[in-house]
Amino acid sequence: MKKRLFVILAALFCLTFLFMGCTSRTSIKDYSKKFSPQVHANIGVFADTTITLIKDSELGLTQKQAIFIRDTFDPKGAEEKAFLAAKANVAKALRRIVRYSVDLVVITETNKSEAEMIKAYGDYMAGFNPGAVKSMGFKKDHYSELVDKIRSQKTFLQAMQMAQPIISAASQYINVLLNELGEKMDALYLKRDSMIDARYQDVIHYQGTLESEKYEILKAMRFLYGAFKGDNASYKRLVDSGIIWQKKLLPKSDPSYEELAAIAAHLKTRLKATHLIGTEIKPDWDNYRNAHRELNELYMNGKTKVGKVRLIALAWLKAHQKMAARVSSPAEWYNIKDLPVDLFKLGTSAIF
Repeated sequence: MKKRLFVILAALFCLTFLFMGCTSRTSIKDYSKKFSPQVHANIGVFADTTITLIKDSELGLTQKQAIFIRDTFDPKGAEEKAFLAAKANVAKALRRIVRYSVDLVVITETNKSEAEMIKAYGDYMAGFNPGAVKSMGFKKDHYSELVDKIRSQKTFLQAMQMAQPIISAASQYINVLLNELGEKMDALYLKRDSMIDARYQDVIHYQGTLESEKYEILKAMRFLYGAFKGDNASYKRLVDSGIIWQKKLLPKSDPSYEELAAIAAHLKTRLKATHLIGTEIKPDWDNYRNAHRELNELYMNGKTKVGKVRLIALAWLKAHQKMAARVSSPAEWYNIKDLPVDLFKLGTSAIF
């Protein structure tokens, strides 16, 4: 108890000393010089949050959980190669986001003054790969003008604000890549769906025939039951239906009880045979249904991940905007409630 009390008192003393130090003029002055204002701290949070959001964003029709359709994925197939390429493009774009976020921390930590930070940041933005710049929709002169504006700013946050069109273009480019990935995913889904049907086409045919036969027999039994009850109209419907294959079982005049019983025995035998055949093909039929179920689950899982990455890219863009606009609290940068509205503003093509 004494030990616990000592720890509590020591903690209170440290907190009191800390708050007293932060309220002194010297400490405030030193803090503002170092973080200008909170640049280092906020960018560190920005980078950490970016990494956290992206690290688990594995995309698309993963084969790890596949059992029934694992062998329907051919890495050398046209649809598979197109899907894997689109997936790699998105992954590459996400790695660039992480790299940019981490490099911001490096720039602010390795340069002491605002001027040095701005120069390093301008050099960094000017060093983007020309292919990446072009893919974002920038012409060379326009991009160079943006870099010049970045370098002409007086504070680092102002420089980041001038870079916002580039960040926005990068985020929009990820949406384009995600749209392409969605299209390749759809094409691959349709291919594998057709492959499953082709593999089990005999089972599908047998199952369809058995289902049709079963319900035809049950319908005949319903008519037969009416005939047993003395309903001549029911017997006529039975004859006209053509369900009874053995025509010798159908008397030309009103049927006797024994004749109706013979028809019933015939229908029961057929129903029993139908059930027996259905039992024989049931494992293959179950495999067919499980294959489609598994494919649908993988496909929907992939679509969900694409939507998640779309939200991540938008959240990263909004966080960058708010950080550069001097929104002091990182908790306000990642406002999930605003994201659906922002997605709608981007247009339905960015959502689906």
